[in-house]
Amino acid sequence: MAFYRTKFKDGIIYHDYHWNTMQYNIDAEIEKKTTINFYDIRLGNSNYKYSYVDPIVVEYVNNVTKQIIYPKGVLNNTTYNSDYMCIELSLANNGFYQSDLIKLPEKANEFVLLANDNIPEGTSITYQISIDEGETWVDIQKNQKNKMDITSLMLKVNFTKTSESTPPRLFDYCLMWV
Repeated sequence: MAFYRTKFKDGIIYHDYHWNTMQYNIDAEIEKKTTINFYDIRLGNSNYKYSYVDPIVVEYVNNVTKQIIYPKGVLNNTTYNSDYMCIELSLANNGFYQSDLIKLPEKANEFVLLANDNIPEGTSITYQISIDEGETWVDIQKNQKNKMDITSLMLKVNFTKTSESTPPRLFDYCLMWV
């Protein structure tokens, strides 16, 4: 199998698969910046003081045969889909993604979850929050204000689907608090 080759003046030769990796990383950076800017504008136009944005984007590794793994949080029967830059169910009919612990810079008493997801027919995504490092979980709705005294929190996203349906996908999320 032959790959297209480009030789630069400094002597480096790039093959076609290098270009694919470079293009993916450019796309990933654009997606990351766009997502963060979108939520920054929403934060600036809200009553909230702080935010935590997770654009759910992973940069490609140099070894193109190595699986890309989403490093933030725990994936259970879910996987990072690098084609769509999202978290989705793997082969199972249910699973979850759990974020790492997010420590707030100061005590807050209200927060809101904003999420960009895709929920096809026959699937569901539910959201839960923990303020005690994962001991107990409380159901929350996205785009709804939640009154709770918090100093740290964790987000859990539960995915379910029927065997025939396209998996639900989580593209990014943002937690804002005051």
